[in-house]
Amino acid sequence: MSYTISRRDLVSAAGIAAGAAAAAGLAGGSAAYAATSEKSSAASGAADGSAALTYADTVAWNYEVDVLIVGLGGAGAAAAITAAQQGARTLVVEKAPEGLDGGNTKFCSQRFLRTEEADRDKMVEYMKQVRGLYTEDMSDEVIDYLVDGYTRTAAWYESVGGYVDSPKVDPEFPDFVNSDIVVKNWTADDYQGAFWPTMLRNIEQLQQDGKIEVWHNSPAVRLIQDPVSRTVLGAVVDKDGDEQLSIRATHGVLLACGGFEANNQMVQDYVDMPKCVPLGTQYNTGDGIKMAQAVGADLWHMSATSGPFFEFQDPDTKVCYRQLLGTLSYSTLKDVAAIVVGADGTRFMPETVGLKHGHILFHGLWIRVPSSYPSYVVFDEAARTTKPFYRVWSQGMEDEIAKGWITKADTLEDLADAIGVPSDNLAQQVQDYNGYCDAGEDPLGRPAEYLFPFGSGPYYAFPITPCFINTQGGPVRNTSCQVLDTNREPIPGLFSAGEIGSFYSSLYQGAGNVAECIMTGIDSITNMMKQTTEAAPLEFAAAGEAQQYQPEAYAAPEYELGDGRYLGTGDGMGVITARVTMDGDKIAQVEVLNGSETPGIGSIAIAEVPQAIVDAQSTDVDTVAGATRSSDGIIAAVKDAVAQAK
Repeated sequence: MSYTISRRDLVSAAGIAAGAAAAAGLAGGSAAYAATSEKSSAASGAADGSAALTYADTVAWNYEVDVLIVGLGGAGAAAAITAAQQGARTLVVEKAPEGLDGGNTKFCSQRFLRTEEADRDKMVEYMKQVRGLYTEDMSDEVIDYLVDGYTRTAAWYESVGGYVDSPKVDPEFPDFVNSDIVVKNWTADDYQGAFWPTMLRNIEQLQQDGKIEVWHNSPAVRLIQDPVSRTVLGAVVDKDGDEQLSIRATHGVLLACGGFEANNQMVQDYVDMPKCVPLGTQYNTGDGIKMAQAVGADLWHMSATSGPFFEFQDPDTKVCYRQLLGTLSYSTLKDVAAIVVGADGTRFMPETVGLKHGHILFHGLWIRVPSSYPSYVVFDEAARTTKPFYRVWSQGMEDEIAKGWITKADTLEDLADAIGVPSDNLAQQVQDYNGYCDAGEDPLGRPAEYLFPFGSGPYYAFPITPCFINTQGGPVRNTSCQVLDTNREPIPGLFSAGEIGSFYSSLYQGAGNVAECIMTGIDSITNMMKQTTEAAPLEFAAAGEAQQYQPEAYAAPEYELGDGRYLGTGDGMGVITARVTMDGDKIAQVEVLNGSETPGIGSIAIAEVPQAIVDAQSTDVDTVAGATRSSDGIIAAVKDAVAQAK
């Protein structure tokens, strides 16, 4: 394929590259990477003019690899293992410091979906129920890809030293058809056999063997894209916060850097929530999504989330505890007198609800659980002394009260004032809740066996905040794990894996994301290694002589008149023109010649009103219900034409 670029475009492109390099101090590259830079220049042949100049020749490359993987979580690790197995020179860059890598994989249950070949078709039917009505963004092709991936997760995991001897049936939605074949690979009794520790052992061994490189504290900050062919040639990496390096990736760049749950601005923009904090890693700030957008990627599933759950966030570390309403089973509030209230001091959810990764059934449709911010757990003295609400909290939660995390008051009214909710509402809500306990029935659905009434004070409250396990949205990808542009065409050289642009679009089946990390990590590298990221030759062409556009003069429509035909206008939804044919004093015919009336509404008036006028020999006729303005416009146009005839 031949590409043409003007001299002005080349100067602009080269200027951008040179400017970026100069700004990052890359004029000559660091000494450690000089040999690679020289190798790239020599390979292009641009230095001696033996080959056509490409955009790649305008970039001061500091380092060259076959594969650049952005992010070291479950997907990045699976990809790095695969790349090493295929003999690719591989660099993994990770935003987090060493020890804080792992993304959300480190924080999850360590389980992944695994499906037997014999159950493949049943699992497809189950997953079609998980996607619900979202057939555009989770097509049959996507579901086939996911389920086929589930059939190979266990074998791959075992091949890299993982524990696969404890499968369990554990459907997120037991009422769905074929839920009895939804199997997860369970966490081993020995945590060393669990998923992330297994991935980390592999990564560390590959580093020791010199088969991959891993840079921590080194986020990718920008993709480098050929402006002619749109091929992603590499990325700029902020290594250790000391220098920005341009990394050439000869087979492609893989984005495996997670979602945006730690970026509250993106949460507000895409999920329409004022605040939601991450339950997992603090480093998923949407960087990869923004980089992909900058090179033309389309986005999907941006409102799809695993959450919200509701937990207490440590005000110092900003880390959320996980046990209260962040589990998929009944919460720790189930067997005490404790309720959850919103900013107005009233309950908005049953405290023992089993959240389906933040979703509830609403009149037959699964939706994200409505949340209030701020929200509070309110409880009595008996609940305080029964147990700490988090396993790591002190007995009687006395330390947490002393820290000011838990507010204490002698009365419910005083407690409401202290936490800033309407006191009348809170007192009335507790009174109503105690009535539900006496009746054994809660209108919000808390089961009778978990209805424990409030006793005497003092009373307590602590804030809880909506939390996401992860977001699923990001750049669109196909089942080859290629990132797609706004025309849904692949952006050459750019791939994604894991939660960034996940295939999940609405509901989520637990353990699905880890399985997705495995399959997309493997497949992205396998497909990437089948191609190279070659830049297009730059060819100079002079601009042709442009023919100046000459606007046409407006020509009013011409209508045939005379022989008793007259033209009139009236105002409907727009200007209506009617031609009236007179036979002496009689109205022989009414024709509506033009008008911007609403199809199916005004068009009914156009079909009915003219004949009604002819039949009545009068403009005093009924208007069409629902099309009054159109009817009045036609009548006015006929009056205008008849007046001219007289």
